Amino acid sequence: MSAAFALRLLAGAVPIPSDETALLSVTAALARAFRADAMTARLAADPPFPGSTVGIERIGESARLVCACRVSSNGVPLGVAFTVLVVGRAAQVTLAPLSVSIEPTWQALGEK
Repeated sequence: MSAAFALRLLAGAVPIPSDETALLSVTAALARAFRADAMTARLAADPPFPGSTVGIERIGESARLVCACRVSSNGVPLGVAFTVLVVGRAAQVTLAPLSVSIEPTWQALGEK
């Protein structure tokens, strides 16, 4: 199973956030699911999945949370995983090329 496919499966396993406060609960669920599956898929993330973020952003009447982390498999870098959570929508996780950088101003979720 590819890392990108594993990450997409992970995104489908968490609830759809119903409001702005649920966004952080969903990131916690994603982190737990990643830790549970990481050993099997031999994946690692830095910072820990779902990664760093700028925080919750308002979009019109809704809100979103974008997180990013570098993902590797068996120590081999694979790319940058971007997790996008939007109120009322299913989580989306995509794997971008290694050349994509994570904004240095973003902080790990636990530091927000």
